[in-house]
Amino acid sequence: MIIAIILAAGKSERMGRPKLILPIINGKSIIEHVIECVKSSKVDEVLVILGHEPHNIIPYVQRTNTPFIVNFFYEYGMTSSFKRGIMEIADRADAALLVLGDQPLISTELIDQIIDIYEHTSALIVSPKYKGKKGHPVLFDKKVFTDIINLPWYGIIRTVVHKYSLQHVTFDWEKSVIIDVDTPEDYKKLVEIIKRSHKKN
Repeated sequence: MIIAIILAAGKSERMGRPKLILPIINGKSIIEHVIECVKSSKVDEVLVILGHEPHNIIPYVQRTNTPFIVNFFYEYGMTSSFKRGIMEIADRADAALLVLGDQPLISTELIDQIIDIYEHTSALIVSPKYKGKKGHPVLFDKKVFTDIINLPWYGIIRTVVHKYSLQHVTFDWEKSVIIDVDTPEDYKKLVEIIKRSHKKN
């Protein structure tokens, strides 16, 4: 069983308002769009990790009928939220997919490619890259769950990635794997990209 853990716990400080509930396409928020993209893939379950002012995001997550939990250590950063998610699903998952809630340009095809590589190799970690730069989502086999859980709340996931570098498979993908939304300028650019892509379709 592969479970996607979507991180949606941050403060959105650089945006100045809760970024994950901003509209992105057809009236849907960024977090709804990301959740639906992940749910359309080959993952078996999806779990959303909330943190800062969860009441702002809960209604949007509930619209997608997706389970969520709150990481009360969210101020320590992204690792704390992924660690909290792993602790929740470790007893039943064969692998976990780390998905950033503020990366709405990822696609179902990308996630399926990650899973296909995982299922057809002996990789313990699988991630996409763009021009040599590693991106997200990142899949972790259950054999590394203990390493993640043992990280301090303020730890760095890269520590685990480096430890298993020989069993880490990367593959080339589009720039979308390194694009997230942090500032009002990022959001404006993102809306324009999505508008253009929909006009082409």
